[in-house]
Amino acid sequence: MMSFTMKDTDYKNNQNEIDEILKSVSFFTVWRTEPVRTTKYAYDLPVDVKVGASGGINPDHILLGTNGRLLTGVMVVKSSKRSALSFWPESLSGLTEQQKKGVLDGLKGYLSLDPAMKEAKHLTMDFVQMKAGDAVRVDYDIDDDHTSAWYFAKDKNSICFDYTYGKEDADYAAGIVEKSTASITL
Repeated sequence: MMSFTMKDTDYKNNQNEIDEILKSVSFFTVWRTEPVRTTKYAYDLPVDVKVGASGGINPDHILLGTNGRLLTGVMVVKSSKRSALSFWPESLSGLTEQQKKGVLDGLKGYLSLDPAMKEAKHLTMDFVQMKAGDAVRVDYDIDDDHTSAWYFAKDKNSICFDYTYGKEDADYAAGIVEKSTASITL
């Protein structure tokens, strides 16, 4: 709370200065580290993101959270020779260009199994280096929502940290996603 105490005439004379002071006020985001249940993984989220189990949205999500402007989740899927992720390597580090192409092609096929992905536009996939290790970053739009996801390989799992937000919240989400993804620990 801010309070200005002055005579009415002083308030009128200083209105522009008071308006400038009020425009300069900003609030910072308070963060917490969120452990991903049943794993050793964690990442930072704003404290206003309420986290729970997936609630049936996607059975592979073991964590979902939202604050009304941003939806975030974590999927951990075992990769095996008989699963839809049979192409997923034990590590994304040190892959040849041909192996990287195979991973990207396989991931595109895996994502196409989700009926919602039929509506996806502007799909991009790139190998990126993160503090948590090498990853594949996937971005796409469905209707007015944008999703960015980071896929890692560890413990014979595909581990995905994803973030979805409305395009009108892109500026807000950019800073949140950048800090959150930089905090991922596996």
